[in-house]
Amino acid sequence: MSDTKTVTVDLGEEAQTLEERMASGKYASPSEVVQEALQALDREDAMLEELVEENLEEVDLPTAADAPKPAA
Repeated sequence: MSDTKTVTVDLGEEAQTLEERMASGKYASPSEVVQEALQALDREDAMLEELVEENLEEVDLPTAADAPKPAA
């Protein structure tokens, strides 16, 4: 059984988007819209993190051995 918590959120202009999603019939409640939106955000964050990690692996960062030697 999942824990539930009631929160109040000011959606501003996004309230119209929530209403449109519910009117589509795909969602039965505002909670379902918000839950799916948060799940999508989690997926997006995970994909972005993976892309960053992949790109960092491709970057050839200089090491101390690559640094120029000071003049004597």
